[in-house]
Amino acid sequence: MKRLLLTTSILAAGCWAMPHAYADRPATPAERQAAGFDDPAIPYMIREMPAARSHMPRSPKGIPGSKFQTRLGAAFLGRTSDYTFGFAPPPSTGCDSGTERFATAAFDLPQGARIHYLDVFAFDANASDDMLVFLQQVCQDLGSLDPPVVTQLGNTTTSGSAGNALVTLDFSAAPIEVNRYTCHYLVRVNLAYPSGACTTSIGLDKARIQYTNAGN
Repeated sequence: MKRLLLTTSILAAGCWAMPHAYADRPATPAERQAAGFDDPAIPYMIREMPAARSHMPRSPKGIPGSKFQTRLGAAFLGRTSDYTFGFAPPPSTGCDSGTERFATAAFDLPQGARIHYLDVFAFDANASDDMLVFLQQVCQDLGSLDPPVVTQLGNTTTSGSAGNALVTLDFSAAPIEVNRYTCHYLVRVNLAYPSGACTTSIGLDKARIQYTNAGN
C-alpha cells in the first residue's frame, strides 16, 4: 500500500472570492523549487485546507448520472523542454537524464464546479526518489498587468510505492469551487523528487479530477 503525504491548500490574491476564508502564505524557496517555480516574480502561494473526510462516498468511475463527473487531464507537457515517452511500463510518461523533469496538464472544468478528488495513476520503482504531484490554481484578473498568482491547492507523493500506484488528493472536506473566468486549474508533476535526477523508474500514466456541478 502507498503512504500518502497530503498537504492541501487554495488561493487568495487576484482571484474571484472563494466561499472559505483560508489564510494563504507565500511558499518557501524549497516549496517553490519542488513545484518548479524558480522565477521569484511569479507569486506562489500555499493554502492549508481542512483534513479530508474519509467517509464521503464516490463513484470510482465517475459515470454520468452518478454524484461525480470526471475530467481527464489534457496531454502532459514539459515545463521548459521535451521529455521522453514510452519507457517501461508503457504507456507511462517520464523523464530521462538531461530532460525536463516537470510535466503539466490543464483541466477544463465548468464554472462553479466543485472539485472533490484528484486521482493520479503512476509507476514508481525508484527506491530513493518519488513522483510529487500538485494541483494548482493560476489566477489573473481580466486586464491586469500583474503576473498571475499561482496557488498550490494540494500535493501528494508516491512515497512508499513499489510499482503501480494510485495517489489521491481528497478535497471533500472543503471542495474547491472553480472560477473559470479568471483562473486555470493545472496538475503539475515533479518526476524526480527530491534529487532532481531523472530515471526511467518513475512514470506518469494519467490524472483525473472528480467534481460535482454547481450547486451540488
